[in-house]
Amino acid sequence: MAYVYRHIRLDKNEPFYIGISKRKRRCNDGVGSNRNIIWKRIVNKTEYEVEIIMDDLSWEDAKKKEIEFIQLYGRIDLGTGILSNMTNGGEGRLIHDYCQYPLYTVWTNLKKACYNSNNRAYYLYGGKGVLICDNWVNNFMNFYNWAINNNWVNGCAISRKNKNEGFTEENTIVLKSTKDIINYSDRCRCIKYNNEMYTSEMFSDKFNIPLQLVKSRRSKKWDADRIINTPVMECKRNKSSKNKNNYNGI
Repeated sequence: MAYVYRHIRLDKNEPFYIGISKRKRRCNDGVGSNRNIIWKRIVNKTEYEVEIIMDDLSWEDAKKKEIEFIQLYGRIDLGTGILSNMTNGGEGRLIHDYCQYPLYTVWTNLKKACYNSNNRAYYLYGGKGVLICDNWVNNFMNFYNWAINNNWVNGCAISRKNKNEGFTEENTIVLKSTKDIINYSDRCRCIKYNNEMYTSEMFSDKFNIPLQLVKSRRSKKWDADRIINTPVMECKRNKSSKNKNNYNGI
């Protein structure tokens, strides 16, 4: 049989964690346990007590109730409520075995960027309508299995093939090295000229323009014709620094 429990912080007299267990001592696990970082931060600030909400449930019923209670109270990491839970529940003990794994952090950071408007990266993702597919957003193990099957290891990055679409199995890619990450990022911002696509490096070599100058002019949203046809101003003492910078697009 299983049960559903909650941790109640005594400084505010409100629940901050919902869990389920088959083991009677699980609900009393302390700071040294495999809890997530939000839970630990709260426990470092205040004492808490444990309350068993429902008991004598089947394991499947306990998982369903966990989902219901987490939805009721909402989650801190998503900006929807007061719970330190970092999933929507229903996974049981398995999810806690992975909560210290780097890929779990990647998953939670993706969700924050896509769904938490208080996250500093939200304007690049959720603010632009970039979301995570249903198969991943509430199920870490689905995301975990996809990543491992696509040769993810610690240090890899998760990106999207089409920047206009969200994170799905078809549109997501694993980048394995810093060079891959830089090159892929640059390919996604290619320069189009005469119906051909160029990375900044290719454009620099093709038209004999310093690479840093190409990147600087691109950051100013110059089109390809202007980047090519605006000559580079030499640094001369009789020219003001301000005019030189504006001329070169810096």
